[in-house]
Amino acid sequence: MHAHACTESESLESEGDALLSTGQLGEALQKFLAAEALDQQRPALYDKLIATHRQLTVEWTHEDFTQSLTWEMRKQALEHPEVLDTLERLTPEWQEVTERLRRLLVTTDEHMIATLVTEIAAFKEKAVRPLLDFLLLLKTSAQSSDTAPAETPPEDVL
Repeated sequence: MHAHACTESESLESEGDALLSTGQLGEALQKFLAAEALDQQRPALYDKLIATHRQLTVEWTHEDFTQSLTWEMRKQALEHPEVLDTLERLTPEWQEVTERLRRLLVTTDEHMIATLVTEIAAFKEKAVRPLLDFLLLLKTSAQSSDTAPAETPPEDVL
């Protein structure tokens, strides 16, 4: 990130702070959103987004909850990079790609296969980690079946 973008982001955040101090929650939230668009690497900014959104929203919708959770997850990923993998697994995109992979694995319908491949590809980079996870699961499963002890025939056959 260029220093200019950081400076501009910090400037927008300061403007948001000033608006927040005068009770202009909606305008402050817009400034914080603009600051986040320029710099997604500052956990304190996510704290401001979450707190302002919480104060502004009287009755939460599903979208409000999702947005707040997204900000919290981004903040946690910055503060605790070791939980990033777990947080990724909780995203709706991960779940959607995984569900399509499960359906792809069991279907024999060529049209359905083509549709599922197209849908998975539409997730672009968000499909990479679930795809790798799925491949590793298949590999582990194949390896465990390769190393399973061979069944011995019943004694009456011998």
